[in-house]
Amino acid sequence: MAAKLAVGYPRLVFRNPDKVTQGWELARKQRAIFIEYFGSDLMVVPGPEVASRMNGFLTWYTRRVLEEADSAASSLDADVAARTPAFSVPGDLASAPTVALVYDETEGLMFLANFVLVRDAFENPRLAADSEHRQAVLGYLKADSISALPFRRLAGADTARASQLFQHLLKKPSFSWERDGEALLRKHKPWCFGAEPQPPVTPLSSELAKALPSSV
Repeated sequence: MAAKLAVGYPRLVFRNPDKVTQGWELARKQRAIFIEYFGSDLMVVPGPEVASRMNGFLTWYTRRVLEEADSAASSLDADVAARTPAFSVPGDLASAPTVALVYDETEGLMFLANFVLVRDAFENPRLAADSEHRQAVLGYLKADSISALPFRRLAGADTARASQLFQHLLKKPSFSWERDGEALLRKHKPWCFGAEPQPPVTPLSSELAKALPSSV
């Protein structure tokens, strides 16, 4: 019960300032290992490959952790197999043409379906005239499950093109991302603002970790 509460309600854990510090340290370490494995903090794969890519990463990550803990070489393979969590893929990700695996410094690991459509629209604002690209960007904007991160990241690469894209999407010729982008995100994603960010990784004691099922 305590393990489920810690995972389901991490703010209970983060009432302890030491756990906050530990959580950020764990997140930085996990992100560094993610980048080492994939070569970047953002990896785009076909939806049907998400499970195999993530299970490959989790196996590799578990091995790294056990090696650092000086696990006995004779039992390392068995320990990795026993302690690697199984990654289950939600149906909408498995069926998506593309999925971005992103490990952000603040928000942690996230999965963004149809990311290529959104990225291409930011890189070529004229694609706003195409219904598939237009719906993808507006869908990201309106979705409560998607934070402001993709917009900040994609718009930050070229604010002039981001301005052009939203001029077309919103039918507002005077729209400027630098001037109006923050207000647009606050309107559609108010939950991304105001609250103090908490670590995306919840540190658990070994006793609580052992009590959890081996699935993600």
